[in-house]
Amino acid sequence: MSTGSKSGQITGLHWYALRTRSRHEKMVRDQLAQQGIEPLLPTVKRLSQWKDRKKEVEVPLFSGYCFVRFASDQKLPVLKTVGVVDIVGGGQRPEALVGLLSARRERPAEPHHLPLELQPGERADGEELGDGRK
Repeated sequence: MSTGSKSGQITGLHWYALRTRSRHEKMVRDQLAQQGIEPLLPTVKRLSQWKDRKKEVEVPLFSGYCFVRFASDQKLPVLKTVGVVDIVGGGQRPEALVGLLSARRERPAEPHHLPLELQPGERADGEELGDGRK
């Protein structure tokens, strides 16, 4: 593999979406990172309520999915990661996410969670719902 002269990124690495087992997204992210494969798991903080308490929990933005950046020769270790169901794509061929995540490496590392505090019936875009609420 060669390195790009301007950005210093290794060419041949592409972003892919992984379908994971239910509620295994964080486990998949941690295992991939331990293998030296770059994962991305965007999360949001959500207020969860039980009978006796309320707690803010961090949950995946895309339930059942984790994003990962790897070269084609790393496909087998990715697929063998516990919790990974498959790589999203057409037929037997995974499809790279072209351009969607390329800007991620341009910024310094930061936590991948978005502050989102919506109540049931609220919309993130501020549009009014049919019953007059925002």
